[in-house]
Amino acid sequence: MLLNQIELSGGWGGYIGFVGTLGVVFNNFSAKNITNWGAWRPLPAGDGQKLSVRFQANGAAYQNYSLTFTEPWLGGKKPNSLSLSVFHTVNSFDFRQKSDPLRKVFMNTGFTVMYGARLKWPDDFFNLQYGFSFNQYRMKNMDGGFYGFPTGFSGLSYNPSFQFNLTRSSVSDPTFPTSGSTFTFQVQATPPISLLSKRNYSEMSLNDKYKWAEFHKWKLDAEWY
Repeated sequence: MLLNQIELSGGWGGYIGFVGTLGVVFNNFSAKNITNWGAWRPLPAGDGQKLSVRFQANGAAYQNYSLTFTEPWLGGKKPNSLSLSVFHTVNSFDFRQKSDPLRKVFMNTGFTVMYGARLKWPDDFFNLQYGFSFNQYRMKNMDGGFYGFPTGFSGLSYNPSFQFNLTRSSVSDPTFPTSGSTFTFQVQATPPISLLSKRNYSEMSLNDKYKWAEFHKWKLDAEWY
């Protein structure tokens, strides 16, 4: 039996304001019945999909909104998963009101789509996951000074990236493993925009130079029990 979960915590931080978390997880969601109003009890259920909605706040200094949907059996025949997440985060670095034009704030909005499959080669312990993510970064009044952004940068940047994860896990128990091992190889990279554009970055304006993020990250993790 799949149980739904509710996360609720909160408080009041004086001049900070509301501090807390509100989250709901539906572990037996059914997307195909979303237009069937008779199946809403309180949401359509029965297909084993997972829907998660979460809101977290630390007064005016930090807010995070996220929605995640996971289909663990894409196609209905094999344990191939598809997940989609959408989020919006606001970080304020002072205690100014939203209407104050001098307020220092960083906003991150984006989405991630991931596809996962269980492999049979080299053995049944391997899992492959790959996908695409897109982030929009918007910074206001954070150029120059302590934050390190160049003076004159408007603070609008985009980050499209591809992800590849290969994992092998043979642990005895995912919560308290006593034997087995876990190996994870991860790669995340953006398209080589500077190479494809063939533009001279030394002659570009700050807003054009930092408009598109460009990086690659490699990670290898191994654990034995």
